[in-house]
Amino acid sequence: MNRIKKCLIIAKTLNIYANSTNAHLNLPENMSQLITGIQQVGIGVCDCEEAKYLYRKIFGMDVLIFDDIAQASLMTQYTGNELHERRAILTMNLAGGGGFEMWQFLSRTPQVSDARFGDTGIFAVKIKCRDVADTHLHFKKDATLVTSEIMNGPNGHPHFWTKDPYGNHFSIAESNSWFKKNVPINGGVYGAVIGVSKMEVSLPFYQNLLQVPEVLYDITRPSFDIPHRAGETFRRVLLKKKKSATGAFT
Repeated sequence: MNRIKKCLIIAKTLNIYANSTNAHLNLPENMSQLITGIQQVGIGVCDCEEAKYLYRKIFGMDVLIFDDIAQASLMTQYTGNELHERRAILTMNLAGGGGFEMWQFLSRTPQVSDARFGDTGIFAVKIKCRDVADTHLHFKKDATLVTSEIMNGPNGHPHFWTKDPYGNHFSIAESNSWFKKNVPINGGVYGAVIGVSKMEVSLPFYQNLLQVPEVLYDITRPSFDIPHRAGETFRRVLLKKKKSATGAFT
């Protein structure tokens, strides 16, 4: 029998890996509907100018919100307590979903991500599409991407993975929630795959504090729909927001 390597929560807004112990979080009643969706996900790139056009062509991120060069004074806890200059570009997809905030170091050489499924933290951004087969053909046409075959997730729904030239991973799956119709075959961000070390400690954080309470599945078994980890055993939990919580970025 395969040993359980990590634990994962796959959610419509987040995915996590976890293990033991219990925790409990309660929010005041007047905070019950403060969070309606993901506004944007930060994506590290080596070249913002190049990435801007790649994400526009492939992901349909063609609405520019800002393009800014500045010192990242609020990010020092993530940059080794050193102040760095960066370029950041935020783009959105009119079909709905969260945006991409591209982030490039200007004061040092950016490094390509080497994250693997099973590591703690955000492993992949979840992207919604109208039809998996059509979207898969669209992504496979771009030689700069490493795109998997279509496979079924734990819920039996088809999805596929792709990796960009900067080592960032994306999981593409079907959705029936759209801000604007008759636009590109895929929308924006509608979730994330997140690795955690203790599932029972992490679940209350995402369910209560971030208000993603519904459990669509909670399984522990060998997984065959994961890039480069097929057959390994993970605990995987899919969380979803309640339908009543809608907003501009859902």
